[in-house]
Amino acid sequence: MVLCSLGSSGVLLSLLALGAVLLVLFADAFLTWYIVPGRVPGSLLAGFLLFLLLLAVLSYGMIRAWIRYRRGELGFRLQARVVLVFVVVGVVPTALVSGFSSLFFDYGVRAWFRGIVEPAVSSCCAAALGREREYLAAMLAADVSRFVGYLGGLPDNLDSRVREGAALFGFAEVLVMGREGVIASSAAHPLPVVTSPEGKSYGERALGAPVENALVYTIVPVYAPPVTHVVAARVLPGSGGCAYDMSSYRKNARLQLSILQVQFSLAFLFIFLMLLFVSVWMGVGLSKSVVGPLSHLLSATRRVQDGNFDCRIHSKEGVVGEEMSTVIAAFNGMVEQLGTQRLQLEKAYKEISSRKEFIETVLSGVSSGIMALSPSGEYVTLMNDRARELLSFDGLHGKMCHIFPEACALLNRFADKANVIIVRENKSLTLSVHMRRLGMQGLIMTFDDISGLVEAQRQAAWSDVARRIAHEIKNPVTPIYLAAERLRSKYAEQIVSGRETFLKYTDTITRHVSNISEIVDEFAKFARMPSAVFGVCDICSLLREISFAGQFGRKVVDFDLRFPDAAVPLLLDREQISQVFINVFKNACESIDAREDIDSGHITVTVTTNPDSVAVEVKDNGVGFPQDLIGRLTEPYVTTRDQGTGLGLAIVKKILDEHGASIGFQNLEDGGAVLITFVLNERGSVGLLN
Repeated sequence: MVLCSLGSSGVLLSLLALGAVLLVLFADAFLTWYIVPGRVPGSLLAGFLLFLLLLAVLSYGMIRAWIRYRRGELGFRLQARVVLVFVVVGVVPTALVSGFSSLFFDYGVRAWFRGIVEPAVSSCCAAALGREREYLAAMLAADVSRFVGYLGGLPDNLDSRVREGAALFGFAEVLVMGREGVIASSAAHPLPVVTSPEGKSYGERALGAPVENALVYTIVPVYAPPVTHVVAARVLPGSGGCAYDMSSYRKNARLQLSILQVQFSLAFLFIFLMLLFVSVWMGVGLSKSVVGPLSHLLSATRRVQDGNFDCRIHSKEGVVGEEMSTVIAAFNGMVEQLGTQRLQLEKAYKEISSRKEFIETVLSGVSSGIMALSPSGEYVTLMNDRARELLSFDGLHGKMCHIFPEACALLNRFADKANVIIVRENKSLTLSVHMRRLGMQGLIMTFDDISGLVEAQRQAAWSDVARRIAHEIKNPVTPIYLAAERLRSKYAEQIVSGRETFLKYTDTITRHVSNISEIVDEFAKFARMPSAVFGVCDICSLLREISFAGQFGRKVVDFDLRFPDAAVPLLLDREQISQVFINVFKNACESIDAREDIDSGHITVTVTTNPDSVAVEVKDNGVGFPQDLIGRLTEPYVTTRDQGTGLGLAIVKKILDEHGASIGFQNLEDGGAVLITFVLNERGSVGLLN
């Protein structure tokens, strides 16, 4: 169960080493059994079964290791590297020593056996064989002497007698020799080695002389002419067996030497595999003590990364070591500190959020625009809704030069307050800017829209000026006009010479006096605008009447009226609103007249109803508005015509203000546009009748 529960690469290598050890033992047992059959069949079977069992466990472990590798479990590769290092450090030297030892044993033992043992054994065997042959030769000589006595001379049946004697005395061959050669023989074909008895004499003593082919030959002199000597040969007892035994001994010695060499190599291999097993097991143990805590540490780090600050690593110092225990304790302390700091940050964030919400709530109810700036004044760090509305900015922060460039000069002058004119969306605003410096904390800038106040002051001032001018001009204009009329009526008939010149001068006086009277009337209207008398009026019907009333310029103008199908009744002063649109149409026609590249004009009047407003848009294909004056066109005495008084749009603005409406100007690609918006259902605005 323990082995089955392990799946690391180190354990697999350990199992592989154990399997190799069992395989070596199995091979050794098989070799011994092969040499000595029936000696170790039980151990052979036991080793084979253990090897199969270990092979099954190893296969199971390899499958689990492959699954762990495919899953990418933490620490698996690091553990494999540690085990591999231990294997290399422990096994490589052992493999080298084992290899050199095997080579030394092979060459040393074989050289010793071939150079010393085998020659000594061969010499001893040859000496023993020689002594044996000498003894057998002496015995053969004695038997030959008795054979000669058995013959008893030269009988007629000498050949048969020789054969019988050879069989009786156990000779392999017997030759009865004379001076002329072989007299009688026991064999049909005598051996050639004994057919030439040179060097022997009849007086020699019977001696045995060993020759080739494992035979002992004896030549015995005989003194019975014509027989001179007898030659007998006998097979050496066991001489063929001795050679066979010598050959078998050599083969057996070589086999034993090979087996000894194999066993010696297997012993080295066994030591090598045992060292491999020990190295792998030590590597597994060390890698577990390092990789295990590291894996837990990495897993805990990922949980902390996911926001879980409650995870802790629990370990015993004796299991993971002092160093890893220190690392784990430091990690646990760090996680605990991070958790505490996170709680503090969350608490501080909630406090800051609630405070920010409170401040934003307070600032959103303030009518003034408020901005917080960096100490250098280059960056805006906070803005309220009113500030974004006045500056037409949608973000929360940014560079000061992009958000409020008109106030940058105020920062450079280190001024605390000033009035700044800005233009946003073709609309001119006058802002009263106040600054307060907070040292290193930055600057606070507040500003209010005083455009209405400035315009009201300007209107009041110009109204007083217009009243005085109208009063001062109107007094002398009337007598001048009356005097010119009287001169014309009284002296026109009396003057004969220069009568046309006289009439021309009086006409000029009366015409210019009339123009001055019109200007005085406009001044009077601007100075003393009568109160509006509100009544029900269909704005669409009113615009149709004005557009069809007459020609407003020199060129032919085509009106395109785009109105809703239903009537749009409003509560307003019909006469004053008529004056407003007459002035707007007149300015549009004059803009068309100023354009020389067209022969006719086109004016589009569009009425749009919304839940809270009614908008009237007048577009023309004239020259448009001067871009530098587009925000000041409604100011008194601001005009784009050479002979204009600059009071037309000022009167329009004054009438619309009394009706709670607004006016805006915009340049288009082909002309200009005026947008008049009547706000509904609000205090001080016109009302929409249902």
